[in-house]
Amino acid sequence: MKQVMGVVQTVAPTNVPVLVTGESGTGKEVIAASLHRLSRRRDSAFVMVNCASIPETLLESEMFGHEPGAFTDARERRKGLFELASGGSIFLDEIADISPGMQAKLLHVLQDGKFARLGGSTPMRADCRVIAATNRDLPTAVGQGAFRDDLFYRLAVVTIHLPPLRDRREDIPALARHFLAQYNRLYGKSVTSISPEVQAILLHHSWPGNVRELKNFVERAVIFAQGDSLGVTEISEQYREFAVGSLPADLHERYDGAAKTVLVEALSLAHGVRQEAAKILRIDRKTLYNRMKKLKLL
Repeated sequence: MKQVMGVVQTVAPTNVPVLVTGESGTGKEVIAASLHRLSRRRDSAFVMVNCASIPETLLESEMFGHEPGAFTDARERRKGLFELASGGSIFLDEIADISPGMQAKLLHVLQDGKFARLGGSTPMRADCRVIAATNRDLPTAVGQGAFRDDLFYRLAVVTIHLPPLRDRREDIPALARHFLAQYNRLYGKSVTSISPEVQAILLHHSWPGNVRELKNFVERAVIFAQGDSLGVTEISEQYREFAVGSLPADLHERYDGAAKTVLVEALSLAHGVRQEAAKILRIDRKTLYNRMKKLKLL
């Protein structure tokens, strides 16, 4: 993810289109928002469009606006999303779901930088940065004729791929702490730590819903937390199969690895001072010493 953010920071100040790919829940919207926030267009609008949620019959009108009389019930002029995004950025999520006809219209906008409201003939300048996203394999869709190759190459001047959470497990503890702090503020809680048992669950689960699933996991746990540490009793039952007592034998070593990671992190935060590390973990110094000895950190 550091590499991903390095690309974001490099590309953000430019106006080139960016295609963000990755499974559902990997954070494509966050990357799109970061591209806008770090751009020279940050003070103008950031318009988000979920292409899959707008009926095909309304998508063109939503995108480009319409003039009075353009269709039934079009009684007044309406600005489209491209017009509302003028000076800023437009984020086209689920871009693979648009029809061939809409693909052709979007290609025209990207090529010429102009569009016209539905029912109108006056060309308008599309002064916005285009960021698109999909959880589909667009090159495969192009090969199958389901997505225009010329539009794909226009959108994918820069492609940023977000790997699934199961392929970047080293990010899970940091993300969990981030969401923990977020939901502490939201719900007025003071949960300061995550038990080693829950740490093991975090690292062993495959997270098919990716970051979105992890976020929901932490939110639910914080809501049900009774003390200052997240334990197995606070988490949803569907995740408890990964708790230490039910882990297959070969995963006990991985559990020890998770516990070791937590201890090393606490020692790092305490700059190697064991007393301070014990305070961070909310255990006494003797317990810390025994755990360090067991995990061969001494």
